[in-house]
Amino acid sequence: MIQPPYRVGPLRPRRQGARRLRIALIASIASIAPLGLASCGLIRTRSTDEVERVKVFLISPDHTPGSCRDDRPTAIERALPRRQPALEGALAALLSRRDPFDPGSGLLDALYASPLRLRGVERTAKSVRVHLDGYIELGNACEAERIRQQLERTVLQFNDLDTVEIDISGRPLAELLATTN
Repeated sequence: MIQPPYRVGPLRPRRQGARRLRIALIASIASIAPLGLASCGLIRTRSTDEVERVKVFLISPDHTPGSCRDDRPTAIERALPRRQPALEGALAALLSRRDPFDPGSGLLDALYASPLRLRGVERTAKSVRVHLDGYIELGNACEAERIRQQLERTVLQFNDLDTVEIDISGRPLAELLATTN
């Protein structure tokens, strides 16, 4: 009986060095893979992670005159001046903007005229309560919903948070925005 060949070519002894090299290569790829996955959005950051760059959400407006029905929040990335917890850094970056449109993306910032600052954050399990000081400035009928979307999406982008409550100078954001409609 003829058996099929299992090895083609001359027989060589296995080299231990090649095995060690493969193991070292696999270990190095495994250690840097999470960094690559996080930067491309496949692994979301936790709100407490110390970061140098954050995502903030601005608005891609509906281009139908007088309509904001198809407005959608869109993320842009911003560098922070120093490493800090991701949630606090993202909110600080969002609230520090003072232009109605982002020059790089053309996205709308509904918060640009609102002098808000972060007073504090309270985390409980998968919930967070964000305390802001200042007031909101509304320019047109669409601004209330845009402001809500920007703040909530910026907070809820983190994988350890499911719900958010936001208050401005002690009053719930939902209550403040409801009085404007």
